[in-house]
Amino acid sequence: AVFKYMKNINIKSKKGFNLLEIMIVVLIMGILAGIAYPMYTKSINKARALEAINFLQIVQDKQGHHFTNKGSYITDISTLMPLSNSPEELKDDTLVINGKYYLTLSSTQPCATVAYKKNNVEIFHFVIGYETAGLACSGEVCNNFTKVLDDNEDAVCSGS
Repeated sequence: AVFKYMKNINIKSKKGFNLLEIMIVVLIMGILAGIAYPMYTKSINKARALEAINFLQIVQDKQGHHFTNKGSYITDISTLMPLSNSPEELKDDTLVINGKYYLTLSSTQPCATVAYKKNNVEIFHFVIGYETAGLACSGEVCNNFTKVLDDNEDAVCSGS
């Protein structure tokens, strides 16, 4: 009699999931991914922008030291190298950092520009002046930095 009850219990036990339960789980995962992915890409772009700003601040500091010692700004970008531990290469008058950041020095104004490019398409760029406070920015990422930005690149690049 004991075996009879055990046999009935095993038959009535449910094994696995039905199609509706699996579809509900997949739908919930899709909704969560749809919410998380834009937040993820926004935070990645903000981190890239902060890295670009960091490169510009290093350039600004080096230019300030050079101006204090020599009375002029560096115009040859190769003399600023290295700016980071990432791979750097010179292409014409542009320093390419890690294959993504394109840094240039202005030959006519006291400022530098760094652009972030993905597949040779510029996603954003920042401009910093050596003699002024603030940054100029272009690109969607600029919305994250409104407190430190100046809307006018010419104002950022002009001397005091």
